[in-house]
Amino acid sequence: EEYKYLRGKDSEYGDAWNFISNREGITKFWEDGLKRGGKFENVITVGMRGEQDTSIMGKNATLADNIQLLREVLQTQNKLIQENVNPNLSEVPRMLALYKEVEPFFYGDENTQGLMNSEELEDVILMLCDDNHG
Repeated sequence: EEYKYLRGKDSEYGDAWNFISNREGITKFWEDGLKRGGKFENVITVGMRGEQDTSIMGKNATLADNIQLLREVLQTQNKLIQENVNPNLSEVPRMLALYKEVEPFFYGDENTQGLMNSEELEDVILMLCDDNHG
């Protein structure tokens, strides 16, 4: 949500909350956040959703495409954490919130392997959400 206050066509972060069309701007946004807060004791949230609680690529993308893009997001974030916080990722508390729009990408389906047990999520805390049910 913070991004909406910093975005714009003249912003150093770009305008689109889209890792495909604005990878450089989004990556800089994350890196600047780590530089600001990385020296403090934190649990760093990783992953990415679309705007307004949507899936990362929208409802018309395939499960496999969403999983692959989320994998790229996690790889980028892990690299940024290693460069700006601690080279040893296992020493950095990180958390992925499995909201309803992200959960299918974690589990996958019978035809598509999800991110469960992936290298990108090694040592990551999983927050299971009871969204819209309580």
